Amino acid sequence: MLTCKLLVEIEQEKKRQEEIDLREKKRALEQEEEMKKKMKFEQDKEKEWEESRENRVDSWRSFVHSKGSLKKAKAGKMGMKPPSLKLEQRPEGDKDKAKDKDKLGK
Repeated sequence: MLTCKLLVEIEQEKKRQEEIDLREKKRALEQEEEMKKKMKFEQDKEKEWEESRENRVDSWRSFVHSKGSLKKAKAGKMGMKPPSLKLEQRPEGDKDKAKDKDKLGK
């Protein structure tokens, strides 16, 4: 009886260990697949970035060129001109107050 129990326990332990090993292999395969997907995604992303470089550079150059030509055009047409002067005007009631202050100051 004792040997039968011992053999059954050994078989159960083997099955349990096989299941653990199987799960571990499955997890390793899934992790490897995930790494492959990640690497492929990064490579594709890098490839697309490199392929779009000319387009990005051209659009930046055209933007800088158009921005610079606008500044030149504005300066060329109008030039630098100071703002127009506006004389300050006082309300009519303030004239009398100014005269009163002059009389008091003398």
